[in-house]
Amino acid sequence: MKKTFYALLSLLVLNGCALTTEPMTPESSAINLYYNDSAVKGCQEVGTVTGSEGHWYTFFFITNKDLTIGAINDIKNEAQALGANSIVIHTPSPFNTSVTMFGSAYICP
Repeated sequence: MKKTFYALLSLLVLNGCALTTEPMTPESSAINLYYNDSAVKGCQEVGTVTGSEGHWYTFFFITNKDLTIGAINDIKNEAQALGANSIVIHTPSPFNTSVTMFGSAYICP
């Protein structure tokens, strides 16, 4: 019983540091997300971006919606750092404990 209590207490302490999701920078909020390449015809590809949210110990406390929002914020922040204003999302990779998104970042006129 004592071991179970300490295990749960440890999870809560670890979780206290990670209950918030990735925030989006103000500059990243203007980045457009697309799911097909036709939306970025005539744009310049500047790199591959990845956004993820969640850990093995936080999925009990963070909803799937919040995990997805955190992954979107993360991928937009990474694209913004490349100077991109558009992302084409490739097939999202949902896991049991986290959400990860892969995409290509573009600068569009």
